[in-house]
Amino acid sequence: MVPTELLHQGFVKPFEDTLIQAAIEGIGVYFSSGDNGDESLAFGFATTDYPASSPWVTAVGGTSLGISAANTRAIETGWGTSNYNSDPATLISERTGWLYGAGGGVSKVFVEPSYQKNAGLNLSGRGVPDVAALADPQTGLLVGQTQTFPDGTYYDEYRIGGTSLASPIFAGLMALADQAAGHAHGFANPLFYANPGAFYDVVSVKTAVARRNFVNGVDASNGTVERLLRGPRLQIRHPKWTEENPREDMPIMIFTIAQWNENPIVSAAPFDPAELGRNRKYVFAVPPRWDYDFSDGWEEAQKILTPDSLHTFAPAN
Repeated sequence: MVPTELLHQGFVKPFEDTLIQAAIEGIGVYFSSGDNGDESLAFGFATTDYPASSPWVTAVGGTSLGISAANTRAIETGWGTSNYNSDPATLISERTGWLYGAGGGVSKVFVEPSYQKNAGLNLSGRGVPDVAALADPQTGLLVGQTQTFPDGTYYDEYRIGGTSLASPIFAGLMALADQAAGHAHGFANPLFYANPGAFYDVVSVKTAVARRNFVNGVDASNGTVERLLRGPRLQIRHPKWTEENPREDMPIMIFTIAQWNENPIVSAAPFDPAELGRNRKYVFAVPPRWDYDFSDGWEEAQKILTPDSLHTFAPAN
């Protein structure tokens, strides 16, 4: 698998020509900056995602947004989701692994554009993202739907996220700005960087979002549970991994029997952890996950890591 920014020039060059033509014609193009941070976990080195790294598009990153009871912005920070070990007695949490979050970094292919240089930035290449908008699935956009449950049909709402949400949100804001101005802003990056006062900085905030789930998956009649991720995690290399075609390492979590029986997992992911095997002291499981958050080879890994696929041995003591 090749990082999108390092795709063959036979693909990148004509795509860049199209983006330049759009800018000439006064058309603004917006791209998501990606949902895998700096991609170092996927490729072993930091790289931006293309086409967001093109100097001819507006790259849109992602934030976590908290709304107050008055429907105003109470808190906003950069979007990143991690697993933590949490001690319920001391309330101390220790980060054990990063899952996903807004993409960004400095391009290895495109030089720093003039609009970033003129803004006083001193980068080794094109900096990504340019702007950001709501992307965290935990605080994301509410979507309404009608579903059928065992006791009837009801309207309910759920959240979606990702920079694939942030990008159209920002494109929508620009459409409103075009309407208010009475003209199209077109390729707006030079305008953005020349007017920093029109934006506010989204900085790191030490906070977290907790997820409360229905025990029965339907309603609160059987109670709710706040799930926190506990226990160490191993990374097992995919059997088909090669330098030329790296595959997703397969994460395996380790729980004591008591921890597993306490149902200790807290995650926003729609797939709960799946037990792979156990001995008299420990349970081994695949972590909770989002289907779209893993690189090539994850589907193969899932087939390999089926229930009872891990043959465990009794501990020495």
